[in-house]
Amino acid sequence: MAAEAQLVNINNALATNVDASNLSIRVTESLRLIDELTQRKINLNSQLSNLYQQAADLEERLGVVEFSTNISRSNPIYPNEDSRAWEVAWDELSDAYRETLIALSATFLVFLLWTLRVIVYLLVVTIVLRILYRFGKLVVRKF
Repeated sequence: MAAEAQLVNINNALATNVDASNLSIRVTESLRLIDELTQRKINLNSQLSNLYQQAADLEERLGVVEFSTNISRSNPIYPNEDSRAWEVAWDELSDAYRETLIALSATFLVFLLWTLRVIVYLLVVTIVLRILYRFGKLVVRKF
């Protein structure tokens, strides 16, 4: 459209001005402008063609794509689970055995210490009672 307007301008210039150098410059500018606009039109047509091709490819891909999901639960199998259970049970048994022996020996030692303490108390009480008995006998003899 701009090229047509330039052509009309050239025709008007021819009719009004017959100067050959001006006319030559205007014709050269008009031809350059026409070439530039033609090149732009070719580039835009090429870009549009590429965009149409990409759109067609994407529509084709959308027709092919299919989505599916599958959810399932699986129970894993542990091959050494039973042997591990035996190991844990054996460890618990050995811990219980060790704790029982410690508790028995400690309880027995506590029992022995209490017995020793009671024996010492009984011995002291016996000595004190004997002294009191002898003192009582002495007091009774003097009266």
